[in-house]
Amino acid sequence: MMTSAQEKISQLRYGPIDRCQVCSSRELTSVLFVGYLPPVNRMRPIGRMLDEEPWFPAEMLYCGRCHLVQLGYAVDPNILFPPDYPYTSGTTRILRENFADLFREVKELVGLNPGDLTVDIGSNDGTLLSNFKEGGYPVCGVEPSLTAKMAEERGIPTLMRFFEREAVEAVKAEHGQPKIVTATNVFAHIHRVNELMDNIESLAGPEGVFISESHYLKDLIDTLQYDTIYHEHLRYYSLTSLKFLLESRGFRIFHVKRIPTHGGSIRVYASKSKRYTLRGSVESLLKEEQQAGLTGPSWIPSFRRRVIESKLKLYDLLYDLKRQGNAIYGIGAPSRASTLINYVGLDDGILDCVLEVKGSKKTDKYMPGTKIPVLEESKLYADQPPYALFLSWHISWELSRNLAQRGYTGDFITPLPEPEILPNANRTGRRTGASPALQTRLEKGFCVWFTGLSGAGKTSIAQRLESLLRCNGQTVTMLDGDVVRTHLSKGLGYSKEDRDANIRRIGFVASEIVRHRGIAVCAAISPYRSVRDECRRMIGPEQFIEVFVDTPLEICEKRDTKGMYAKARRGEIKQFTGVDDPYEPPLKPEITLTTTDSTPEEDARRVLRFLQERGFVTAG
Repeated sequence: MMTSAQEKISQLRYGPIDRCQVCSSRELTSVLFVGYLPPVNRMRPIGRMLDEEPWFPAEMLYCGRCHLVQLGYAVDPNILFPPDYPYTSGTTRILRENFADLFREVKELVGLNPGDLTVDIGSNDGTLLSNFKEGGYPVCGVEPSLTAKMAEERGIPTLMRFFEREAVEAVKAEHGQPKIVTATNVFAHIHRVNELMDNIESLAGPEGVFISESHYLKDLIDTLQYDTIYHEHLRYYSLTSLKFLLESRGFRIFHVKRIPTHGGSIRVYASKSKRYTLRGSVESLLKEEQQAGLTGPSWIPSFRRRVIESKLKLYDLLYDLKRQGNAIYGIGAPSRASTLINYVGLDDGILDCVLEVKGSKKTDKYMPGTKIPVLEESKLYADQPPYALFLSWHISWELSRNLAQRGYTGDFITPLPEPEILPNANRTGRRTGASPALQTRLEKGFCVWFTGLSGAGKTSIAQRLESLLRCNGQTVTMLDGDVVRTHLSKGLGYSKEDRDANIRRIGFVASEIVRHRGIAVCAAISPYRSVRDECRRMIGPEQFIEVFVDTPLEICEKRDTKGMYAKARRGEIKQFTGVDDPYEPPLKPEITLTTTDSTPEEDARRVLRFLQERGFVTAG
């Protein structure tokens, strides 16, 4: 049941939000104001006379009590989610693959018995539920827009209405109590979150599992995703803020997974039942958030400054190109494109048009708040403009590869996090004109080996690199030192002999991955130079990329939330690297990263650029 504070929040109607949506605190700090924005999915048909359009303030706020980052204005969902809502999840490959992965993971972590029901909140066209249905399990969707009819045509029972108490009772009356309740990319969209939690509690019951997928705050900050600030997104979750919300309603988070959708999201498993094993992923990510400063407001000034710098750099890049008379076409019209276009101030004099796939509901309309026309993508290949600006920039590597393969010869522009021009392989000959040595390298696997002190930032950078490579269409295996110790090296201690054995095991697994033309990303302290060199020989000198994360010891100690360094200095932990056991830095690493003045995202992109320049992966 709701507390008195939650009841106050539940009474809030649409308009300005002057208290935290979760905990009712008025301790709200402004993070970033991106101006007044139109609803991102209300698009005027080309040729219709100009008329009034609604615009609403878009300001991101931080709560100092529960650490939730949220929007400061709530818009009536009937405006945001009209019946002809144009978005369909089934048209995006990365989402289709993500939902298939979710189904496999549910079977592994939760277990499904014949007859176990899955209900999806905001089920859209039924893409997620189709995996469960094809697996032989009963399903039901709840979706307020006309895309519900698309799901019904696929044989997926769907209740066409908003997720409110009446919808919950209708689902339970017709289908029974579900074992799985999912809310992917909608859990942050629904106003009055405590009423939402009441309905989720009622639907999941004491034994059900609630799975949410939401855009992840840390990824938003690291990659400057200010373009995701729009009125459908009322909340921007960290795991810390999600934990506060879910635990206040008796749910326990037992597993979390970072996923690449929407430029970086988190999948969170929670249940009131204690039958599900608490996994180390939860504590690990909470620790990472604390180290990144997300449990306080210290990250805000830097984020705001970097956003402004990025905006100015994009203007500078576009100014030079337009001054030379170049045409620039936009690629993709996702919701986030509306914020980028309106906040940066792009118009039809800068962006000639935006192109969407054939059959999209967004073609033959104007981008919200502008007269930039949205047209069918065949125009790109017919006109061959010199530059294409990715508005779905978070999947730029996949898009650049696909467009080049289909015959586009111009270059690409990515607006975020750092505006830059990506040369087209069709223009540079990077694929067809590659030297035999380079072509051989492209066909082999490789290993990126991160080494450095505890707390240096190895795992954070490695995880971002993994995500970037996956977005580039690569298959990647992540080998983290702490995770390997829990499983592959369970029972080993911290003597030099045991540490050497642990690193050799990581090296052997990585060598097998590389031998089968895979990509291994390893993050381990690996303090001894001789054993790292063994791993280089085992994997192959040409396929081993050593990344030295050269973070000063004093910085690593400040980041140590578990107090391991302090215990080592008191003599409570023996043979601790950097205190009473040496760390031997690489003599000739392929890359050296100093993390004091950069984010994990920036460091990961530096590693990715190295891999592209050396021909391990293609740039497009």
